[in-house]
Amino acid sequence: MNAGIRMTDVVIPDSLHGRRLDQALADLTGLSRSRIRTLLDEAHILKNGRSCKGADRASAGEAYSIDLPPAAPPSPTPSSASLPPLSVPSAASAARGAAHWK
Repeated sequence: MNAGIRMTDVVIPDSLHGRRLDQALADLTGLSRSRIRTLLDEAHILKNGRSCKGADRASAGEAYSIDLPPAAPPSPTPSSASLPPLSVPSAASAARGAAHWK
């Protein structure tokens, strides 16, 4: 297992039998359905060592292994301290520029 990846196993309960796999796994794990679909598309969710599709139907008692890769770090947002000061022309220089274009 790679560092930073968490692996978990889930078993489909009777109450979710017959539902779409992505819906059932979202309900069981608390992850969003779109996150589950991404994990399915990237083969991070396996049944008996094989990849699955979100449209597959869940069957009660089936076990799935889910590899949760580490979340991507949030992109840094610039703080106001790191931004350069704005250069605002004075009224006098604005007037000179306007006179130039007449």
